[in-house]
Amino acid sequence: MAADEAVWACRLFPTLRIYRWSEPGMTFGYFQSFREGGVRRMTGGGRVFHGQDLTFSAVFPWEKGRTASQIYRRIHGEAALFLRERGLEVFLCPEGSGGEADCFNGPPVAGDLWVADRKVLGGALRLSGGWVLYQGSWQGEGRFFPCVREALLCAMRALGFAVFWRAQDLEPAEKERAQALVQGKYSCLYWNRNREVTNGCICSV
Repeated sequence: MAADEAVWACRLFPTLRIYRWSEPGMTFGYFQSFREGGVRRMTGGGRVFHGQDLTFSAVFPWEKGRTASQIYRRIHGEAALFLRERGLEVFLCPEGSGGEADCFNGPPVAGDLWVADRKVLGGALRLSGGWVLYQGSWQGEGRFFPCVREALLCAMRALGFAVFWRAQDLEPAEKERAQALVQGKYSCLYWNRNREVTNGCICSV
């Protein structure tokens, strides 16, 4: 979460991050009540259990005139098109507003990706300073991870960003920011409980 926010705060260039978890974890949405054992995200949405999923984030400039829901549906729509062309029967959920539930076990949200009667991809957006932070998770079958990676890359390019894979770690400014966020925010119980920072904690917005 700290690395995602650091990339968003530095705003060096449009970036797509895709990563796995070394051990099980849990994140919960910015507007949710405290969830014991979890880390509060900067974006909204419900609780997400990580470990077997493919987690990703995208940072890019906000195009004026587009709403958050339009961006959300565009990313997921392009990803769904790519996956369907490769034989995976995914579809966009047509309606629903979600709620204070688990992201993948709660009420449906318009624009999420489903396979049959199961949600497999969801996410949430946040805007600051004209840049978007999008955080999401694929919780479908692991054998589709390579296709999902390419689908997300395709979605970013469809938004007009020349995004390419970069093998290197975070840029030095991003890494420095991420380390400060780990120590001064995401490891702070005050942030995770109260959605606020205090006593030397830092925040990007």
